[in-house]
Amino acid sequence: MFKTLLAKLPRDTDYPERQFRIDALTKVLRGAIYDHLTCDFHTEYTGLQEYIPLRERRPCVRAGTGICKTVMDNSVSLLFAEGQFPQMDCEDEPTRNALRSLMKETRLNEVMIEAAPVGAVGSAAILLRILNGRVFFSVMNTPFLTPVWRADAPDTLERVTEQYKVNGRVLQDKGYAIDEPGADYWFKREWTAEQEIWM
Repeated sequence: MFKTLLAKLPRDTDYPERQFRIDALTKVLRGAIYDHLTCDFHTEYTGLQEYIPLRERRPCVRAGTGICKTVMDNSVSLLFAEGQFPQMDCEDEPTRNALRSLMKETRLNEVMIEAAPVGAVGSAAILLRILNGRVFFSVMNTPFLTPVWRADAPDTLERVTEQYKVNGRVLQDKGYAIDEPGADYWFKREWTAEQEIWM
């Protein structure tokens, strides 16, 4: 049945297969996998008395009962809930104290609790920024992120590119001069080791 639902999900072929897959699995996790189906389960026939197959009807019991989310939340709580979060261990006491302070100030356990559900359907990225001497973490969903690894060190990230479509009207509402408000435009952002570049 899942393959049948996937076949009926709206799909933008400008994006890679990975984006579609992560989006579909996110819909499962959020209980929204049936939202694209327009017929209710109890509606067996159209107004023209044509039979509506079960695969084209929403279920009588919504996926919103949340069993997938419940399982995922329970798993996350076993990993990162209070009293479960990994402890900092380092032989050098000043380093250990500095790392513990960093974990506390950045609320690293909350960041990991936020990242786990995002990563449950594929992967998650945690953006680390240092601004004015302070450390900030941001959890990012990855359907629109593409990593590029260094050729001379394949285990080292060279850059990450984020790219997705934005409707011209949305851009126009934000103050940009747009020639065709009804058209879609690509938003692109790239992170290197030292820069964040917006295009």
